[in-house]
Amino acid sequence: MNGWGIIVPFALYLLIVVGVIFAARKLRKTRWPFKEEDRLLRGPGESLRKEITRIDEAFLYEFLGGILCVLFGTAVTLYYAVALKLTNYTAWTLVAFVAFFISSVSAFRIHRLWKKRQSYYLGWFGERLVAEKLAPLRFSGWRIFHDVPFVSNGKHFNIDHVVVGEGGLFVIETKTRRMGGARNGETDHEVCFDGLALHWPRQKNDESGLIQAERNAVTLAAWIEQELGFEVPATPILVIPGWSVQMTGKLGRRPCRVDSANWVQNTFKNRKPCLPSQTVELIVLRLLAKCRDVDE
Repeated sequence: MNGWGIIVPFALYLLIVVGVIFAARKLRKTRWPFKEEDRLLRGPGESLRKEITRIDEAFLYEFLGGILCVLFGTAVTLYYAVALKLTNYTAWTLVAFVAFFISSVSAFRIHRLWKKRQSYYLGWFGERLVAEKLAPLRFSGWRIFHDVPFVSNGKHFNIDHVVVGEGGLFVIETKTRRMGGARNGETDHEVCFDGLALHWPRQKNDESGLIQAERNAVTLAAWIEQELGFEVPATPILVIPGWSVQMTGKLGRRPCRVDSANWVQNTFKNRKPCLPSQTVELIVLRLLAKCRDVDE
């Protein structure tokens, strides 16, 4: 019973595949045709899209690595079972235990990646949905930017959407949650905003999204002041796609307002001009430079 014969064909296959890919990259004589200034503007959910791509790659490596570990582990177990002259029953019981243990560890790691991907995909889809709802505002003179990147204390983060026009400067944070599991007969598709906090069917007094939107508005305003030399206030908005938003208290008690994706356009309709067109153009130019960094 030679266990090593099981793993050799698979190891050879992987070596050939990796070798072909490596050789193809090294021997390729063509090059990327685009210049640095040809980079694309960031789309909605760009950061999440990249994270999903990385998770997909990690999932593939985890899956293949799990197969190799099972093959290698069972091969080594069989080898020592033969060397120790164990009975067939003992040997195969030991092999089954090793295979089960390695498979369980791999399944746990893959499941963790899958849950993370599901969370990122939900957020990415929500940002795409809000971006589509905002898109018609361009016909009214508004400029819209997505996934605007920032760095604070060495930590990278992004502002989901920035809307700027003569009617003002707005920061939009998108928070997407799954529905279901409502308790005590509550409606599972409604979230209530009392002017201070959000009340979900399964969570009360949630201020996290509101605080994040308000913090992002301060960050954007500070950056614009640094870039232009004068202050332009930014208004924070929290948009909750897919949910019905119910206003249950006195509004205006905090700077952030809350909208559903279907109603967010109304915030920008018939707004009185408060920013000169020259200021709007200066902000747009800075945001264009900041968001044009997609090269993959």
